[in-house]
Amino acid sequence: MEPKLLGPSLILLTLLFAACTRGPAATPAASQEAPVTFYLVSTDLAVEETRFAFGLIGPDRTMIEGARASLRFIRGSQVVLEGEAIYRSVAIRTPHIHPGGEVHLHIDTRGLYVVDGVKLDTPGEWNVQARVTLPDGSGPYLLEQDVIVKGKSSTPAIGNPVPPTRHKTARDVSDLSQISSSEEPIPDFYRVSVAEAVEGHRPFVVVFATPAFCQSRLCGPVLEIVAQTIPSYRERVEFIHIEPYDLSLIRGEGRVQLVEATVQWGLPTEPWVFVVNGQGRLVAKFEGILALEELEGALKKALAGGT
Repeated sequence: MEPKLLGPSLILLTLLFAACTRGPAATPAASQEAPVTFYLVSTDLAVEETRFAFGLIGPDRTMIEGARASLRFIRGSQVVLEGEAIYRSVAIRTPHIHPGGEVHLHIDTRGLYVVDGVKLDTPGEWNVQARVTLPDGSGPYLLEQDVIVKGKSSTPAIGNPVPPTRHKTARDVSDLSQISSSEEPIPDFYRVSVAEAVEGHRPFVVVFATPAFCQSRLCGPVLEIVAQTIPSYRERVEFIHIEPYDLSLIRGEGRVQLVEATVQWGLPTEPWVFVVNGQGRLVAKFEGILALEELEGALKKALAGGT
């Protein structure tokens, strides 16, 4: 059985391993000795086309940027898919105020590695092997992790209709701070609800993010990336931001409670970005960090009516 090569939509793929059977795995001892740890970012793996995301951490627990990582996805003893990951990153800007009142930005970078178009076609346990060469040229190191693939994702599946969620928009509040934790909410994000976008038969983007209360610190940067596309697409695409938590409770009582939209969309984490076509069917979904070119590629596909 020959392993399948993933489609080249967002990544360049090469033949990484000659054999189609599972090769020697990294032993626990070898994994412990390697100066890098492989960890899974994708939390909603299922039998559908998936954007497979993972991170690499060094011995000092810091993120490793710019490594070369090749993956193979193994079911039983067969290598089913293989591909090369692309590193995606966002800049996190934190204002720092000096005693004299001067303000400057601290810039931190967060990133992850992505293999796009992964189709794990059988539910159950899979083994993922990562062949990693570090930025300093050391390696390659062979790492592995077992993952569980569900029969159905908790979030909407690619190609399926999305939940026609009704939620508050700018028309329902006296101030956008009631439905947004952004320091400066962008009005375009609060014009229509998901239900209205579906009924209007226009492509749309939904961002589930909470800039002020995000556990990963990625919500603000991800929302900013989506906002960068608004000027070019606002005449053809609706943009929607939904806070995943009840803001009145988290602000008033410090209590975290999911809003109904978060439950309807089955979100296991935040932030998430979904791109939907004019027929209300999901074209793409991104968990955590996404690159501007990834989003624009999905928007073009949605405008063309594809899934």
